[in-house]
Amino acid sequence: MRVFKAAQAIAIFPVFIGGCGQVSEQPAQAVQSEIDSVRDMDLRVREAVTSKLRDPDSVNFRNVRKVPMFGDKEADQGPFVYCGEVNAKNAFGGYVGFVDFAVMPLGENGQTSTGNDPVSIMDENDPASAIAYMSFCQDEKGNDQEGQSVQF
Repeated sequence: MRVFKAAQAIAIFPVFIGGCGQVSEQPAQAVQSEIDSVRDMDLRVREAVTSKLRDPDSVNFRNVRKVPMFGDKEADQGPFVYCGEVNAKNAFGGYVGFVDFAVMPLGENGQTSTGNDPVSIMDENDPASAIAYMSFCQDEKGNDQEGQSVQF
């Protein structure tokens, strides 16, 4: 009788050990998947901004942050608007100085959910670019909104 119980315990023990390893891997895989998704979005946003510039290889970013699109500062999940400043060389080879930019949430195809261009780089000749930045990246007093810092 004791031999039978010992045999049962030995037979069941590997099942417990094997099951434990799989349970701990799933949360780690989910976290890694989320990290990869965030990195992928950050790279797509960077590519979207640099594609609008004359010399993408000369681009410099600063003060880049993700701001919740609907103003909920406690929101951990998106959608987010990427806000920041970008500087790149112009046609004459000189840097133009940092200008504000805003990037709306991107779909898989690099466009917004409505199919519009998601990138808005401030341009004094384009009032819509200023409105986009002020609407999503600044508070009602004109101060830059805080957000999650992003490193490109």
